[in-house]
Amino acid sequence: MTLAQDRPTGPPPGPPIDGPGPRAQDPRDETPMPEWNQLTQQQRQVMIDALRERWNDVPEERPKMYRHARRWLDMTPEQRKQAKAGMDRFRNMTPEQRGEARALFDRMRTLNPQQRNELQQRWQKMSPDERSSWLREHPPVED
Repeated sequence: MTLAQDRPTGPPPGPPIDGPGPRAQDPRDETPMPEWNQLTQQQRQVMIDALRERWNDVPEERPKMYRHARRWLDMTPEQRKQAKAGMDRFRNMTPEQRGEARALFDRMRTLNPQQRNELQQRWQKMSPDERSSWLREHPPVED
């Protein structure tokens, strides 16, 4: 039996901001973090160290990482918002859906706006067999 006086008062503590230790598995479980300029030097260093490790561990991915960073910086705020929404949708897809999305996205990148619109409309009308056939003819390009 737990007495009320044994319970801590106030809100439960949030996740640790700095230092070692396990982190929550679901980002929604964590306390929101501030803007970059409001992070402590130690918090910034944690972020930089993680990126440095990834950069050093996978040299063949460096050009891709750099291209993605440049592309992100060149986007308008609205484009970034759309990109984030797309990343969220992609994260929630099954592996099969991700493969379809990659192939479709790769193809869309090569088309002008009218052609993209036509392909989107055609895709929505395709049966699963027609989509499978299209995907075999247009596999995703490795980035």
